[in-house]
Amino acid sequence: MASLKENLREEEKKVEALRNTLESAQKDTWKFHQENEMVASDVHQWVKEQKDNTEKLGSKIREQVKCIYQLAGEKDHLHNVMVHLQHENKKLRKEIDDRRQQNEHLMVPHYNITIPCIEYHLKPQCVENQ
Repeated sequence: MASLKENLREEEKKVEALRNTLESAQKDTWKFHQENEMVASDVHQWVKEQKDNTEKLGSKIREQVKCIYQLAGEKDHLHNVMVHLQHENKKLRKEIDDRRQQNEHLMVPHYNITIPCIEYHLKPQCVENQ
């Protein structure tokens, strides 16, 4: 009987040890579950932040692309205006050169010719006759 009681006590100790181990394992599982939920929450928050940042970056890139298209259009327009103005400038220069050539043909050379005054020559005679 004493031996059975001793075996019973040993079995109770083993059961108690197993119960303690089970409780410890349950506590560890609960802690692991909480930590796992915290990590999942942190990862979810990080993913949300990354998504928000990506959307903001995408929006900025789209705005920059619009600006690039607008600037490219303005550049093309200005290039076309410049080509037109260069053509107009050549045309006007040719017109100026043509007019210069026409004016050169029409211009009479200026000679410094002095015509003696008729009155000067006639005065002495007029004075003598009086």
